Amino acid sequence: MESATTSLVTLAQARLFLGWDEGAHADMDERLVSLIDSVSEAVKAGVECDLKPIKDIVEKIDGTGKSYLFLAHWPVTKLTSVVEDGVTLIEDTDFYVDYDRGFLQKPTDYKWTTSMRGVVVTYDAGCAALPADIKMACLIEIARLYSMVDNKMFGESSRTHEGETININTDELLPATIETLGRYQRVRL
Repeated sequence: MESATTSLVTLAQARLFLGWDEGAHADMDERLVSLIDSVSEAVKAGVECDLKPIKDIVEKIDGTGKSYLFLAHWPVTKLTSVVEDGVTLIEDTDFYVDYDRGFLQKPTDYKWTTSMRGVVVTYDAGCAALPADIKMACLIEIARLYSMVDNKMFGESSRTHEGETININTDELLPATIETLGRYQRVRL
């Protein structure tokens, strides 16, 4: 049993993070795969960039009449062409690209067209590899949720053990994970 291809970490990575020896806890793999898929979806929903590579994007963008034009996918890994109102533009002459943040910028005193679907951009985007901090956040969240399932803690906000009360974090994601995901939000200009 393997997690979905859209998952951010593999079953093998999660098993290793949990400290499971090869073949140990195989009866728990189905449960673990569900957690991997769930955490992957929550993390992807918490970022605005593309964590997996996307090739050959053809994006038709409404002109803004401003100097900046944001692409739907980022980070940009390869820019093939930019065509504005039927005219092919030249990078670093007619416009500049911020590859990391996924936007195009006109030189000073120039603006993008206001035509609907007037700019056609062909490019590749996404992270070549999952950023290490995102991977670690996924693994921590998977381990936390696995522990909650294994200890039957769902629906509890605290538990008393040997006279000591333990608070249980019932948030969908830990605050540290949310902070990590914040680094992958679109910068607004």
